[in-house]
Amino acid sequence: MCPTDGLEVRLVSHVASAIEKIDDAQEERATRAGIRAHRAVVEKLTGEGRGREYTVPGTNVTYTASAPGDPPAQRTGTLRGSIAYEVRSFLGGYEAVVGSPEKYAPMLEFGTYRMEPRPFVRPALAEIQGELRRIIGGRWF
Repeated sequence: MCPTDGLEVRLVSHVASAIEKIDDAQEERATRAGIRAHRAVVEKLTGEGRGREYTVPGTNVTYTASAPGDPPAQRTGTLRGSIAYEVRSFLGGYEAVVGSPEKYAPMLEFGTYRMEPRPFVRPALAEIQGELRRIIGGRWF
């Protein structure tokens, strides 16, 4: 019997469509995770210090610095305003990268031989780790 003689069965592959949906979902989840991580890091940089108090050079303004181990205290807001996230494609997937282009950001995060660390990225991400896992690991369809 020829397939055109009354009975016809078609086998259609939707693999390409499924792969496209998965790719779109990956990018959307990386974006949501990046936005959430960005917000958490910015929040971590909001607040006053518990460390040494000093006068800002050239002014009469007093400032309380952060204590070692605490996030940097906000003085000018430059670091806080520089925090950004970017979603990048890599090896068939996506990643969200959060950070600051300020050259002193790594010095604050990790410390130097003259200064104890004032971490702000790692603690912020640790606090929302479960939330980030839910964003990344939810249902695909």
